[in-house]
Amino acid sequence: MQNFNSAAKPASLSLFSPAAPSTGINLVINNIIQKHPIQLDFVQCGEIVNYTPAACYVARSRGQFPVRVRQQGGRLICHTADLIDYITNGVSQANQSVKPIRKSCRKTSQTGRPSKRESLDAAAAGLTVKQMRAQKKPCKC
Repeated sequence: MQNFNSAAKPASLSLFSPAAPSTGINLVINNIIQKHPIQLDFVQCGEIVNYTPAACYVARSRGQFPVRVRQQGGRLICHTADLIDYITNGVSQANQSVKPIRKSCRKTSQTGRPSKRESLDAAAAGLTVKQMRAQKKPCKC
């Protein structure tokens, strides 16, 4: 007697099913899904794509970090789906990331010790460095 419940059904091979071929990229993706939550810390994500913590921040400030970075409260996070998308497709998502905050210069006056070039220019003009700085236009940073 044949059991119809145990009839062989065609197995659909998805990227995350255990029956999928075990290529290197599938093993990496399965490992990421099992070990990490939906959201990763920005530095953790960088470590997965072989960036040091310092290199993560430098790449982000230059707009070159390959995985989309989001800001949640004061934390920088990456979604696991974005990381998997970058690993499988290899397309950078840097243009979709939140922009880093840039430090702006003071528009009123420059502070600190003058450089040698500044001192020589001020002496040539017959001014003090403070007077020469006051004459300059504020930068448009």
